[in-house]
Amino acid sequence: MYVIRQGLLVVLLFILVFPVGSQEIFGERFHPGNRPLFASDDMIELDIRCDLHELLNDREEEGGRHPGMLRYNTSSGDCDSFPVVLETRGHFRRKPENCDFPPLMIRMEKEEVAGTLFTGQDRLKLVTHCRTHQELFESLVIKEYLIYRWYNALTPCSYRVRLARIRYFDRQGGELYTENNGFILERTRDMAARLGGEPVDFAGIHPLRLSHQHYTLLALFEYLIVNNDWAVEVLHNVKLVSRGADYPLIPVGYDFDWSGLIDAPYRENSSQEMEAGELMYKGLCGEKDVLWQVIGHCLDRKEELYRLVEQCGHISPEDAVQMTERLDEFFTLLSSRRQVRRILIRSCLE
Repeated sequence: MYVIRQGLLVVLLFILVFPVGSQEIFGERFHPGNRPLFASDDMIELDIRCDLHELLNDREEEGGRHPGMLRYNTSSGDCDSFPVVLETRGHFRRKPENCDFPPLMIRMEKEEVAGTLFTGQDRLKLVTHCRTHQELFESLVIKEYLIYRWYNALTPCSYRVRLARIRYFDRQGGELYTENNGFILERTRDMAARLGGEPVDFAGIHPLRLSHQHYTLLALFEYLIVNNDWAVEVLHNVKLVSRGADYPLIPVGYDFDWSGLIDAPYRENSSQEMEAGELMYKGLCGEKDVLWQVIGHCLDRKEELYRLVEQCGHISPEDAVQMTERLDEFFTLLSSRRQVRRILIRSCLE
């Protein structure tokens, strides 16, 4: 009888330390999704045609909608094309003094794209290069794309992305305006549906009310990429997914271009804060057992993160070295319980 009670006690402690649902970090309970656009990691080649003068000068908060055409090369070597509507988007990067080429929203009709690579899509965010004719900004796009891919490797509770090489043509004269890197971001609605839930807007929520495993993973991931530019409480660069009343909310991070790992030129002030030692791990102090669990998960996925950098044929050698060195620092930290206590636990959120 004593042995049985002792066994029950062990099981109870295990449940308390590793709550039901913690395995979801590993992606075992999530639908894989059925959008062909994100079924491959190959770079796609896109042509976008529109009145670029009107589009690039439309920087109002409630901007207009600009008709255009999108064309891409299929895997069989043919071309598909369909009409789209383009809008400028964003906040900081929408301002012309910050970026001469803003991020874009691409709208399309589901009937027009049925049977194409874009089947099931009707609105997609396009992450662009910020400044034209500057190679630096092309490389920054690749780095942010790889950061999203790292996040995908750690958890399916993340936005899928598709890398693209994009040629922008001025519809008025038909001239090629520029050719640059970019990537397409999965729609929030589709990301949430893939996780078996729906997006919710609960500003002001405390991290303790979220899935502790997913919040801790997000906090560790943001620490990996040297990013302070996020906050769950005000939903800054974080979306929340609800899977129903029986499940805690899942936080999902996005918009990583202000991270120290990317080190974009417009991040100068934030860089000074980072150099002053103000980068903090924003995990929860009272969840040390969860932290060790998530650290173990990250260490299990370690080689996959390195492999993503090694196998990316579009990153420069210098950027590959920088990203690999950051992985070295991060995993060296996670491998030392003493360093975890000294650096991470000491700076956690009360």
